[in-house]
Amino acid sequence: MSDASNADTGQEAPVAAAAGGTAQSGATALTIATRAAIPLGYAVVVAVFVALGIQGDLFARLIRNDPGAVGASFTVAIIAVVVPLVAFAVTGTSTHTAARWIRIAADVLGAVLLVVAAVIAVKAGVESYGQREQPSLSVPAVSQDAQELATVQVSSSALSLRTADRMLLRVVAFSGDIGVNDAHGICRDTSRPEPDVEGVKLLYWGESGPTVTGSATASASVQVDTAEYPYVCALAVLTNQETDSVEATRLSSILIDVTAAAQE
Repeated sequence: MSDASNADTGQEAPVAAAAGGTAQSGATALTIATRAAIPLGYAVVVAVFVALGIQGDLFARLIRNDPGAVGASFTVAIIAVVVPLVAFAVTGTSTHTAARWIRIAADVLGAVLLVVAAVIAVKAGVESYGQREQPSLSVPAVSQDAQELATVQVSSSALSLRTADRMLLRVVAFSGDIGVNDAHGICRDTSRPEPDVEGVKLLYWGESGPTVTGSATASASVQVDTAEYPYVCALAVLTNQETDSVEATRLSSILIDVTAAAQE
């Protein structure tokens, strides 16, 4: 009886060892598959963005503006690659019908998820081209001569303009009778100003359209009598030429105390 028990134990040991080895190899294959899926999924989504021309600064802008869509596309793509690899790691090359169906289902699911990831990436990429930046506005130099005439230089630029868009640059001077808060409100009024309203003087009004790349620039150099007009306001606003409408959110303004700025 003792010999029979020993014989049974001796037969079970190799079987247990073989089962342990199979489980260990399966776990190793699963780990390798998971690690391989991340760069593969990443590569698929990046390839889509590159095909759309979204690289460098454009890609960084896309992440800032729509991080959820970018994250979703990468996540789905990684899962799409993980699913077939995991199925293969679990079933191996088994010819059993169930194992084959598992691999087929995993491959189909992975392909569908990969298409979904590509669609999310394409949608996010295309929409990113339609997102419009604010115009930038700067006053690089203010100088004043002995006759209290100040020269103010203003420059503005804008990106992502559509063909029908145009950028307007307006420079207005305000008398000391107008408070700063009132001057700022009048300055940001996007309606076309009258040339000479009481206490307000129009110094410059110009328009510029976009280039082929969708950018526009405008600059002006104006002189103002600081004794009469101590404040100058510059406004850059983007409008649509076809509808002649102004989007209130697409404008930038700068209000300057010319006397103080000239002394700096």
